[in-house]
Amino acid sequence: MATQFDDPAARPSSAGSDRVSGAEQSRPTVLHVTTCFAGGVSRAVCATASATPDHTHRLLAAGADLDRAVAADVFVSISELPGGFVRQLRRVRAELLRVQPTIVHAHSSWAGVLVRLAAPRGASIVYQPHGYVCERRASLVGLVGFAVEAALAQRRQCVAVLSAREDRLARLMNPRAATVLVPNVPSVGSAGIRTDRAVARPPRIAMIGRACHQKDPRLFLRVVRRVRQQVPDLEAVWIGEGEARHERALERGGIQVTGWLSDPELVSEIADVDAIVHTARYEGFPISVLDAAARGVPVVARRIPAFEGTTLRQAHGARGLAEQVVRCLDDKAVAWDTAVGASLLLRLMNHEVQSTSFRHLYRDAAVLGRRALGR
Repeated sequence: MATQFDDPAARPSSAGSDRVSGAEQSRPTVLHVTTCFAGGVSRAVCATASATPDHTHRLLAAGADLDRAVAADVFVSISELPGGFVRQLRRVRAELLRVQPTIVHAHSSWAGVLVRLAAPRGASIVYQPHGYVCERRASLVGLVGFAVEAALAQRRQCVAVLSAREDRLARLMNPRAATVLVPNVPSVGSAGIRTDRAVARPPRIAMIGRACHQKDPRLFLRVVRRVRQQVPDLEAVWIGEGEARHERALERGGIQVTGWLSDPELVSEIADVDAIVHTARYEGFPISVLDAAARGVPVVARRIPAFEGTTLRQAHGARGLAEQVVRCLDDKAVAWDTAVGASLLLRLMNHEVQSTSFRHLYRDAAVLGRRALGR
């Protein structure tokens, strides 16, 4: 895959020379590792680096959005992970030995496996699941995922959790788990709440995310069908891309699939919808919902554990979600209340709170690493 950092004139890769200033050398170093640098995870990793400018950040990753890392300009080096588990494991181990970071920050489940297997004793590990794969209930993937997570949870590490639900899961796997609640934040700027539809445009709803099992595009299809029974001219958009079979199914159902968008394009798409419908089966806490909240758009969310105790408008199943969507489309007062409920998330999910939480997270992880060495 060609990326901007393959050009020596663009951004350095760890395979070549590092361009690190004296000030950057004096700061603690964080090596971010992920095998899914795309969509919400890529935005979250970049936000982490931006929120902690008192650290020097390096990236070792695979994924569709690596050019985003170059554009973010927050990493002193960007390296691409190879394919295959054994090669990835060796590369993570080699990079840890070469860079010797103060902190190694594993983002998402597969990177969590790689880092916790490859990191030497005494490494200061931060594991951020971004949604535990074991949330795939009543499935072999979920059962195996829980067993692997429970085994690796016994290693000294600090777990960055996005919600009370993730905190409970971390402690279920290890009652002595060291956890820090680090909220996700919007990846787009804020705007005022708005519920007026653009002139001469049919009503429009959207889902934001990767079209995959977790995000449940089939449920979005069912919601759209039900809403169209009462709103025949409804337009529906899936903002993102994903697995080809899911994209084809969405398009056959009369739903536009945009592909991955730049931040300005994302803002434009969100501004042009009347409601966001979040259909995921499980989440850590989705940045897409926070982006919609920041832009003042009503959010109707599937009732899942990640949203427990929040002010989001939630419902079960296609019928319940469709009923709430129709209410938002038909009644400006309901749309306003729904948008306000989403916007209230930002009282705690904002850059100031996140930055403070990350400082605590990296401090605690460093302490755990020193304890492992008996220091």
